Amino acid sequence: MKEYYDENPPVDEGNLDLDFGKYLKRLKTNKKVIIRWTLISIVLGVLIALSIPKKYSVLTKLAPELTNNTVNRLTSLSQLAGLNSALLGSTDAVYPMVYPDIVNSTEFIVELFEVPVTFKQKRETVDTTLYEYVLNNQKHSVIGTVISSPMLLLGWIKGLFSPEEQEDSLKTVDSFRLTKEQFQVAKSIRHGIEATIDKKTMVVSIVVTMQDPLVAAQVSKAVNENLQAYVTAYRTEKAQMDVAYYKKLYDEAKADYIAAQNRFARYVDLNHGAVMQRVKVEETRLQNEANLSFQLYNNIAQQLQNAEAKVQQETPAFVEIIPPTVPLRASKPSRKTIVLLITLLGFMAACGYVVFKKD
Repeated sequence: MKEYYDENPPVDEGNLDLDFGKYLKRLKTNKKVIIRWTLISIVLGVLIALSIPKKYSVLTKLAPELTNNTVNRLTSLSQLAGLNSALLGSTDAVYPMVYPDIVNSTEFIVELFEVPVTFKQKRETVDTTLYEYVLNNQKHSVIGTVISSPMLLLGWIKGLFSPEEQEDSLKTVDSFRLTKEQFQVAKSIRHGIEATIDKKTMVVSIVVTMQDPLVAAQVSKAVNENLQAYVTAYRTEKAQMDVAYYKKLYDEAKADYIAAQNRFARYVDLNHGAVMQRVKVEETRLQNEANLSFQLYNNIAQQLQNAEAKVQQETPAFVEIIPPTVPLRASKPSRKTIVLLITLLGFMAACGYVVFKKD
């Protein structure tokens, strides 16, 4: 006769209650250990929170002007596709959607190196460039210093056995080939600038974060101005070339017109009172040349004016919805959150140690 065994035997609930009670008893017995660990975690959290330097953020919003020929028949289709219909007929290669990429580009960041900034240090006002500020006046957290110390030590040791590299000065900075120092500065500046675009309204939001509130506002203003200058230069490049071309033609036509007038006037003065037909024919020819030169000069002058008006027409307008202002409060770190998280981790670690430690 076969015997059948139950693969899932009944659980002794009394044992579970006994185990739970044992764990609870351990927590009560070792509450001093838990309190001690929690207090240590609080102190550690406060030290870590205080060691992290404050950072201030400045938010600006720009509404750029869009120049395009919108196709009305495609408006509904673009809305179904989730695209902004204002961009369908645009012939611009630099439109608001690529503004964040422009701000993050190395060439754009390098142009910020020489931005003048002012900040206070030990009750003194310091005037320097953004490059020098990031390189020499940035504070580092204790944790970051500890983590990066091995790499710095390794680099120092490596430098002892390698030939010295000639570091290029800031005046000869080349965005195509940055030195190690310039690359680190550019990386730090790039991490402090965040640009986003609202795909529906095409409003560009730029957040600049620095350790000094005044520097953050100054860099934010410089970023806005450089971005506007970049877009303006692109949009008006063709028109500016036309102005330069017509200005050259204008100068040449003006010189030809003045020369033709002088030849006509000189001939008339020399042959004043002459009655010969040959003199009259030559006078008429010179006068016609002067008239033709004047017509050409006048036409080119009108084209030059039109080209200059085109530059003004192609110059985009930017509306600063939110201009940069000096922040009054630090945006990060949240010291309360850091202390709370480290305290909670310390408390949980203490409880886990007490519960699961071997007797």
